Amino acid sequence: MTSSACPNCSLGLSNEPTHISNRVQLPRPHPFNPPQNASATALPITAEARTRQNQHFFSTLLEVAADDPAVLANTAQALAYFGEDIGTMTALVDRALALNSNFARGWLVSGTLRLWAGQSDIAIEHAEASLRLSPRVRTGTLFLVIGAAHFASRRFGEAVPKLLLAIQDDPGFPLAYRCLAACYAHMGRLDDAREIVARLRAITPVVVPDVGFLRNPEHRELFLSGLRLAAGDTVWSVATHCDPAQVDAASMTCGVVAVHLSRCADCSRIFVQSAAAGNWRSCSFN
Repeated sequence: MTSSACPNCSLGLSNEPTHISNRVQLPRPHPFNPPQNASATALPITAEARTRQNQHFFSTLLEVAADDPAVLANTAQALAYFGEDIGTMTALVDRALALNSNFARGWLVSGTLRLWAGQSDIAIEHAEASLRLSPRVRTGTLFLVIGAAHFASRRFGEAVPKLLLAIQDDPGFPLAYRCLAACYAHMGRLDDAREIVARLRAITPVVVPDVGFLRNPEHRELFLSGLRLAAGDTVWSVATHCDPAQVDAASMTCGVVAVHLSRCADCSRIFVQSAAAGNWRSCSFN
């Protein structure tokens, strides 16, 4: 585990065995850590139960430290990730910045929540404000926020250098690799995308994560379709590029994909790029 700032400073919390409490300075003990005398035979906690614990913990923090900018910002980010209303959580971060307008970390969190809300340009502005306030001391995954925001706006050429900086800044954080791989895939640079996926798999087996924290469905699908394409799932990526919720990957046939390709210019472009690279697993298109 790296010593960098909280992993949910960008697109979201990691699915890897790293929790927010490991990267944000929070009081211990807390719900992330079982009691010292917990039974070794106790049943494992479910994901839903852990989420409820986390929400309760961060809500309690707000009650006891409502005028602390750091608590307000970090708690708002965590609760937004766990599904709380993004507008309400953004208002909490705005309050943190009203209490301390020079709070570099707060501006980065604000940029992160704007990114999750689909407000890419504002996300970049706020992340750059954080960088101006703290050009030397790292406040989180700042370059990832900027790079991901450019990616979400389909400014792939501007996203790549920022995402490369994000990887250099924190080589052990998987999300930067995922964003860069998706970006390369949408640019048609499939060899580069596959190379980044290979580096990602050396860090984690999870290539395509849950991205429910992204509130904009177009941004979610842009990210997921690029990442699936980078991972080599061409049939799945092409067939589900527009509406993955309505397509069963197991039932995909050449005919179904061909019909979809005839109706979707973006998917046709992806298919042509994939065909040129011979990049599909088990289905050929005749």
